[in-house]
Amino acid sequence: MKSVLRLFLPMLLCISQTIAAGQVIYQLNYLSPQDAQAALQPQSSNKGLMLMFDEKPVWLHFNEANNQIGLAGDGDAVQQVQDLLKFYDVPPRQIIIEVQILEVNRQKLNEIGVDWQYLLDRFGFSAALSVNGEDSERKFSRDYEDPSVTFNNYTEDQSDQTNRVTMNLGMSNWNLGDFVRLIQDNGTGKLVAAPKIVTTNNREGSILDGAHVTYVSRYSSYANIYETKDINTGLSLKVTPSIGAQDFLTMNVEAKYTSLSGSISGSPIETGQILTNRIIAQNNTPFLLGAFKKTETQTSRHKLPLLGWVLPYLFSREVSVDVQKDILIVLKP
Repeated sequence: MKSVLRLFLPMLLCISQTIAAGQVIYQLNYLSPQDAQAALQPQSSNKGLMLMFDEKPVWLHFNEANNQIGLAGDGDAVQQVQDLLKFYDVPPRQIIIEVQILEVNRQKLNEIGVDWQYLLDRFGFSAALSVNGEDSERKFSRDYEDPSVTFNNYTEDQSDQTNRVTMNLGMSNWNLGDFVRLIQDNGTGKLVAAPKIVTTNNREGSILDGAHVTYVSRYSSYANIYETKDINTGLSLKVTPSIGAQDFLTMNVEAKYTSLSGSISGSPIETGQILTNRIIAQNNTPFLLGAFKKTETQTSRHKLPLLGWVLPYLFSREVSVDVQKDILIVLKP
């Protein structure tokens, strides 16, 4: 009997050690190995990455090519790591944010009897201005006031007939589509672009309506080495949405409208405006941001009748007019 125990005892010990030490290959379905590593936060050691559960190590090996994680260690500890991976490895919630970029001519609005600045004050827009990345900034913000604002909009046609259009604007009953159609019909504004931001929960999405400029920031003629930097001009928008309860979303929004104005030592000067907001909006509810200030210089040549065409350099002159425009951003999650 003792000889039989001596024969099978090493085999039983080997089987018990194999059961105690588990080796599992976990297949990731929705997470990437980088995201799984960021969620688990394993410790680095001489043998690789590991997690400790009840003073029992579990070794992790990430296979980025196949989206797999190899787990080796104590059986109970390995099971706890699998439970954590199942908790994190769930289908992400995709979020689509519709963006409308509107350009409004303030001068034309004033000509037809609309006090645009008054509307901006009433609707509580907020913005911030920074020039060339300096620390000094001018910021202004206004609270929401008056649930409804009424204004009269007058347009005149060639027959000198006056048509009166009255709109009730308010945060609760304002139809944004009617406003967009109004400014387009009157020629006071236009829809510049209507892109969409597609991202997942708590992940940043961005768009750029402008140009991506690359310039030489540093150059060494002796070693023929140069460094380049990139800068975005125009309107750039970054949105990070977070899904809340009862179909509400919290969005961290950073909007930036910049342009290049001259250069210093070969490096361009960036001037513009930055708007940073934290918005709580309901699903399928549009939200209006703005307004960025934009100045366009329009140049035209005025000529005297007949003489201006014969001798244009003597009987004509160039006239430059600065046109003030506002850039509005509409977000609809």
